[in-house]
Amino acid sequence: MKKICIKLMAVLLFISVCVVSAPAVGTQAAVKSYKIKGDWVGFDRSSGKITYTHDGLDYIPASIDGTKVKIIGKWAFCRNSKLKNAKIPSSVTKIEKGAFYECKNLKKVTFAKGSKAKIGDMAFGKCYKLNTVVNNPSSDWKNRMDSLERVTNLLDSLDPQAVRETKTYIWKIKNLDEDMWSVIKKKAESITKGCSTDREKAKAIYKWVAKIPYDNEWRSDGSKWPEQDPYVLITWDKSEHGGKEASTDCVGHTYLTLALLDCVDIPSVYVYRETKGNESVGHGWNAAFVDGKWIWIDSTQKFFDPGLAGFVSDSDHKRIDMINGVDFDEYSVTEN
Repeated sequence: MKKICIKLMAVLLFISVCVVSAPAVGTQAAVKSYKIKGDWVGFDRSSGKITYTHDGLDYIPASIDGTKVKIIGKWAFCRNSKLKNAKIPSSVTKIEKGAFYECKNLKKVTFAKGSKAKIGDMAFGKCYKLNTVVNNPSSDWKNRMDSLERVTNLLDSLDPQAVRETKTYIWKIKNLDEDMWSVIKKKAESITKGCSTDREKAKAIYKWVAKIPYDNEWRSDGSKWPEQDPYVLITWDKSEHGGKEASTDCVGHTYLTLALLDCVDIPSVYVYRETKGNESVGHGWNAAFVDGKWIWIDSTQKFFDPGLAGFVSDSDHKRIDMINGVDFDEYSVTEN
């Protein structure tokens, strides 16, 4: 009787393993690999979805094996360095999350006229050279691009020397005295030691500031306000703060970057997205005049000099404003 029970248990265990390991019907079985122009492409004919590609495909096929492409799946063209001009087939109704993430040479995306394709989060994230989108089907993305473009146009109209010579009210709020500025200047010179160009200096400052972690404790508990003072962050001694390392939020990162850039004579302004109602969507970053042009520096998201569309696709910025170097009365942004 004991042997019979053992055998019965063994049979039941075998059956349970088989049930658990059996492939789901209509999922992986539907995805097949097709060789197109020397590159292997994963395609699900049942849904018309491209599931993956390698780095050899430099265009988006309109159909595969006689079936129209309807969906560009998650991360399908991620980090494809050969894709420069993406023409989205008219049959495509959906571009999923991260589909073209970090396509570093992608400059232009063209949708079919009248396209209503839905664009997922980070679909064109970190496409730093992307600056042209034709027939953009996403009103939200288009509004964000238009809003940022207004800021870049305004930046181009500013006199960098005037910005450099303007002491803004930011510093009055932070109450930085001459001794504090002396400490900040010494740190800026230390960070940029050996840098010969403004770009090298700006990048060195950006990298140093970006190493300061985001204050997630404040993010989870709004009653504990983050440290935002540039002087305090530079002189932070964890032994005086219960062993805690310095941390801040986007405002603190932006103030600190602005102060350090100012000390190495690089014109910079504070750019921010205004919080709308009770929605917690405010965000701040910098624009700096480096080697003859204005560039974005976002030390919170660790961006340096991204392209306009690349920056926009990574950030939920619908309304952009600037708070120094610009007279509010001369510059107003309407809600999109």
